[in-house]
Amino acid sequence: MDIVEVKVNRWKEKITGVIYENKSDFIVLKEVTDDFFLDGVVIVNMKYVRRITSIDNQVKKYVINEKLKLLAQSDSRWVNEESIDGVLNCLFTNNILFQIGLESSDYILVGYIENIFEHSIRVSLIDVKGEFFRSLNIRKELIRTITIDNEYLGGLLLYMRREEKK
Repeated sequence: MDIVEVKVNRWKEKITGVIYENKSDFIVLKEVTDDFFLDGVVIVNMKYVRRITSIDNQVKKYVINEKLKLLAQSDSRWVNEESIDGVLNCLFTNNILFQIGLESSDYILVGYIENIFEHSIRVSLIDVKGEFFRSLNIRKELIRTITIDNEYLGGLLLYMRREEKK
């Protein structure tokens, strides 16, 4: 188990995580925060990776390794995809809420894929209140990161489903 920092072109912050898989056009990471928190899966487009650096923090390595042993295999479905298109198709087919990182790390887009085209995807965007507010076409080549199953998305899903519980 190796904890790494991934520097993405034009992003101020680095992404820290454990590499699940290193494909030719993307890597799959289990994201790790500074406080030993595992927070979702991040798929990073290798086209935008400036460098990947190993972190040599023995305490963090031990704690994260023990926490990973307790996790279910739910993250493994992303490891089996062979391309970004495969990941996008999986998101679309399973109607999974996700977030996309583009050129700037200052903002993210959250939503569901409505349609997949040869060079772009159409995404139904969701605001911070969990409501659909517009659709947007995004060129696949501009996607730097795709994040799934993190705490923010989980909380947003809980809020969006509040009406179903009444």
